[in-house]
Amino acid sequence: GFVPCRAESKAASDAGSKQQYKYQPPNYTNTMKYSSLFFLSLVYFLDSSSVVIARFNEPQQQQQSLIDSLHDPFDAAFSSAHGDNNEKTKDALSMPLSQCEALRPEKLPEECTCADQPPHELVIECLKTFNSTHFNDTIGLKIDVDPCNIDGSSISIDFTEKNHGIDHKITGIHAGEQSNYPIPGLSIYIPAIGHVGVDATVFIAGNPDKLKLKVGINACIGVGPDQHTRTICASQIPGLSAILPWWVLEGSYTFGNMCNS
Repeated sequence: GFVPCRAESKAASDAGSKQQYKYQPPNYTNTMKYSSLFFLSLVYFLDSSSVVIARFNEPQQQQQSLIDSLHDPFDAAFSSAHGDNNEKTKDALSMPLSQCEALRPEKLPEECTCADQPPHELVIECLKTFNSTHFNDTIGLKIDVDPCNIDGSSISIDFTEKNHGIDHKITGIHAGEQSNYPIPGLSIYIPAIGHVGVDATVFIAGNPDKLKLKVGINACIGVGPDQHTRTICASQIPGLSAILPWWVLEGSYTFGNMCNS
């Protein structure tokens, strides 16, 4: 009598186990539903945040636009008013800082030096030796340039030659003058021509803003019935044209900004 009961009990137990451990498939429908709701909530939150940030930044952007609109006319007016000043500043920076610098000292003959003579003058000193069959003297030149002279830009020259004891000064040569100034006691003998006098040749014109200068040593002779009909200078005389004229200054120079200082 006990065996059937035990079998029945076992069958019932097996049936309960099968019912207890019956496989239940996952409910994806609910999971997808909750995921969709979460995703939509997140999108809504981010979109709302963007709107808030955009609205928060909008006053700042409007304020910056207002500031820029106020700056632009000012900047344009400032640039218009001061654009020329920038160019003038560049020009001022490129202007020479001293009288000698205005003469471009690198272009002076190697036998010459330049020194500023305050307030506005400059002095050029040269010692030139000529080694030629016709002319083998050593000439000293001291050229004083006064570009800011109230009576007009002027030049003075001190001409020396030691072998013959020559010391000759030429002063007060003002703008608008051009001449050959003979050096007393100094000449060059040229066969078939005679004695050709050595001159200080000076040309000065213009004003401190644009001063034209041509200063140097030349040699000239007057030919003709009365010795004044025609003047021939070294550049036209064979044997002299290779050494004379000898120019110390030759060009246009600017001193205006120095005269105003």
